[in-house]
Amino acid sequence: MTRRSGGASIWIVTGDGARRIDSCVHEWCPNAERVPDGFHIVSWMANALGKISRRLWNQARGNGDDEAARRMRGVRYAVLKNPDRLAGRQDESPTALRNTDPAVYVQWF
Repeated sequence: MTRRSGGASIWIVTGDGARRIDSCVHEWCPNAERVPDGFHIVSWMANALGKISRRLWNQARGNGDDEAARRMRGVRYAVLKNPDRLAGRQDESPTALRNTDPAVYVQWF
């Protein structure tokens, strides 16, 4: 199979983080930079936030801190939303995260 010259004009290739794609991109699009696509970035961030919120919720429950556990409920979904579109108790979520784990709050916001 002969290589087509059209791949040289491609500058960016998006996709998930699978390394198996790198060799193909390097061969067929030598000038392209590999970057993760928006869908996977949001998915990875949502999963990470889910793990953090579950850890904080379990930690609060383990310590018998019902107030902190209550604050952590729903934080995961609220943080993913546009701050201008938070409804009801979701509006309290950034503050709840700051009060429960300031280090995570600073990193997220």
